[in-house]
Amino acid sequence: MYKVKEFVGNYDKDLFYSIMGKFFAERSYRKKLPYLINDKDKFWYIFFRKGELIGFCSIKIGQKCTSFPDLCILDDENLDDSLFIINYMFNLYKMENIKILTCKNNEIKILKQLGFKENGSKGCYTNMLWESKREN
Repeated sequence: MYKVKEFVGNYDKDLFYSIMGKFFAERSYRKKLPYLINDKDKFWYIFFRKGELIGFCSIKIGQKCTSFPDLCILDDENLDDSLFIINYMFNLYKMENIKILTCKNNEIKILKQLGFKENGSKGCYTNMLWESKREN
């Protein structure tokens, strides 16, 4: 039912932008996603349900934590999609400290259920933090 395309390392930029280009370029998406940018050190995960794009998430790995700066679920009212995307990303990176900035109440609720804690805010965004149980 769900399919994930991973764009990590030296990935196919033509394929990536054929899927993601509108989010970087179209005015309607720029208003919804004002901080969306691609950097050479970001990994991208793009999610599909039955062939239809449902969301994406970028990863930026830092020394102290891994951040998900671009978590976007296109139909944030669809709880199944939200659960799948957030759980998928969490399970990939749960051995790291994770930081997610979100303003979506349903995402905050799911993250809290996984054990994330609120760690401040920035405007309307809530900073959610997962502290890994691994030894440093």
